[in-house]
Amino acid sequence: MTNACDDFFCLVNLDPNGPKIFGFSEFLAGLALMVLAWTIADFRYRFRIKTAPIPLEKITFWVVLVVGFMTILTDLWRANGLPVIRGNLISPAGWQASLAGVFFITFIGWVWFAFIKPSKYGKLTSKRYIAVVYQCILRGSKTELAILADELARSSKKLVFYATDFKGEVTDEHLDSLPDVEAIANDMLSLISDKRFCKAVIESSQNLALILFTEVERSNKYGILLGVFSKNLLIEAIKYEDSFLYHESDFYESGFLGSYRPLSRAMFGNSRMVEKLEVTFDVGWNFEKKWTTKELQAYIRAFSVFVKAYIKDGVPRHSFVMNRTLRSISEKSNELHKVNGVANSWDTEPVQNLSVIVSFFKELITELDKREKPFHYTLRIKDKKTNPNHSIYDTLAKQMYAVIHNASYINNPWWDCWSIHHNTLLDSFFDVYEVTGAAGKIIQHKLRREIYDQIKRMETFPNFQGARILGFCLFAMGFKASKELSGKNTYALHKVILNWVRINFKTLHERNAKVSSACLFTSISYNVETNSLVRVHEARGLSDKDQYEYFVLDD
Repeated sequence: MTNACDDFFCLVNLDPNGPKIFGFSEFLAGLALMVLAWTIADFRYRFRIKTAPIPLEKITFWVVLVVGFMTILTDLWRANGLPVIRGNLISPAGWQASLAGVFFITFIGWVWFAFIKPSKYGKLTSKRYIAVVYQCILRGSKTELAILADELARSSKKLVFYATDFKGEVTDEHLDSLPDVEAIANDMLSLISDKRFCKAVIESSQNLALILFTEVERSNKYGILLGVFSKNLLIEAIKYEDSFLYHESDFYESGFLGSYRPLSRAMFGNSRMVEKLEVTFDVGWNFEKKWTTKELQAYIRAFSVFVKAYIKDGVPRHSFVMNRTLRSISEKSNELHKVNGVANSWDTEPVQNLSVIVSFFKELITELDKREKPFHYTLRIKDKKTNPNHSIYDTLAKQMYAVIHNASYINNPWWDCWSIHHNTLLDSFFDVYEVTGAAGKIIQHKLRREIYDQIKRMETFPNFQGARILGFCLFAMGFKASKELSGKNTYALHKVILNWVRINFKTLHERNAKVSSACLFTSISYNVETNSLVRVHEARGLSDKDQYEYFVLDD
């Protein structure tokens, strides 16, 4: 046994039979458990470890390496009874306890960041977050994207806090001078706009969208880079029939969520935010043309939230979002020409889409009627070329006219033509049997003007659009104008159209017979010999004979 001393220190041999607290065998057992836990852990906990504010994986590697080497050396030293320095600084048991403590603290660090307090986006974690998120989205695994969406919900407020609120044109010099945490936050918001990620959000973690847009509204940072993200979310929500758009409908279908509509209000209920994001409702024609009636209803349901907020705010500003989206909705009636000549067309998708569009326009007019004071408008615009969308009333009237024109491609059979032109469009747009409010009267005035201007244009330029519009009016309104039969909202239009037909139809027929023929729907024809329009009321019900109605034209 060595027991050597000099003036500075003494050497003594370790006792091979001394207490053993933490040796290499215990180290291997603990390491095996850590490795097992790491290999069976799913992406969620690996994500949390990788985004910890400290390089936990590297620290763990070096701790395992050093502690493992020291435990081997300690066991070897003790087994051979080799000499150590005698002193009171640390005992053999204390040395083993220190190694065990370092190893245990490393394990606790993993538990802390993986389970107890996962990290959030911030100055210390920004670079780690962007690296992990980028790799995950690049791989495109559905399982990982779903977990990632759920994990990012925790950092939503931080992302909004650090992101740049763009309020105007930004120079490259300004972007280059942004702090790393701010620049990376901008990149993160652009990165999560990926369509695959948005699909995962809608299918697995709609909470992320709720927190993100709620925080944007709370902080008034409407200029952050969430426009494409909001658009892709809407697209995926329309595609996925179990999304919030289909559940946040009304109280009778979905109870509280259907009535309160938390996510719909967060995404679309702030008109200023939607206007600033710009592209939320610009889902693209290639996607729109594939919509079913149910998907069109979902899109309109989302847009209705924005419309109500816009009307409630009452800010006298030109809304590009309103104009573009109303046009997109009206364009869904473009397929009505496909049912021309098809009997019992009411159950077809184009006609069902028309019903949805008309119902939305009526709802929009009702909301506008609720305003005590109308938006600023000019009742009669002399030069429409310089200012075609002077107000929301002009925009809506223009799109209602577009729907009427698309429906005018249907000119037979009689019943389908009547149910669409008269029952669906004329009655709905001109409130034949309902009381019209202030906004409704403004819109109807502008719609009447749109219709009459297009018909009157045929005096100088015979065209098929004007012909179809005239055909719609003749078929739906008839040959006799009276306040009782026509309705107070269509009487004036009906009267001037009949007057125009009486004076101009013969000339139109002589100039272009094809255009004049396009004015005559199903049961209406032109008799050249008597210079009159003839309408045949076929025998139906108790009547056993066809009835004829004539409208004599001027020579």
